[in-house]
Amino acid sequence: MLERLGLSVKRSFSLEYAVELAGISKGDRVAEIGCDQNIAPALMLANKCDVVYAIDKDFDRIKTYKRELRRRVPPIKKIHPMVAKAEALPFQENSLDGIVFYHSFGYIYVHGGSPAKALKSTHDSLRLGECAISIEYSQTDAEKREKMFNDIRFSVERQGIIVLGKKVLKKALDISSKDEYLGVFERIEKDGERTLKAIREDGERTRKAIKG
Repeated sequence: MLERLGLSVKRSFSLEYAVELAGISKGDRVAEIGCDQNIAPALMLANKCDVVYAIDKDFDRIKTYKRELRRRVPPIKKIHPMVAKAEALPFQENSLDGIVFYHSFGYIYVHGGSPAKALKSTHDSLRLGECAISIEYSQTDAEKREKMFNDIRFSVERQGIIVLGKKVLKKALDISSKDEYLGVFERIEKDGERTLKAIREDGERTRKAIKG
């Protein structure tokens, strides 16, 4: 499909391309969930929309994140780091124009969280017709995520390792009973577990690439 559109396969791996697919633009309010200490995704999002909420449940990671932001000249006023859990996003219902999981959704289960509750909170926070984006490490992970998004009744599109879930129903389907089932999907040890160190290294590579 990407080839027929004249797009490079490489674009199917990029956050910028995912944002284009989701239709995120000026005036929008977007949350990035599981930001860790990597400010690069939020910097890219800030170029496309008006407000970016960078969410991580760990206070120390957000503290480091804020320190990284303060090093930017000029200051980036569009990005707002916040401590919160993916399962209980601190937003009113129908208030966000986009939610992004940049290589982070799989770690909800790894860190003892509930993928089902995270998806419900994501669905509740989005405006009707807006999208959640999950960028994965592999096609296999993207296929798993696609099924999860379908289970909760997002309208789902997958391209490469990008999964988009559009909110088309006012209320999400309750899939909390499937949490154990979803959790099995998140056991990534057999595929070679990516640790938090790997994510930080990935963020460092992204920052270097942006600097040129």
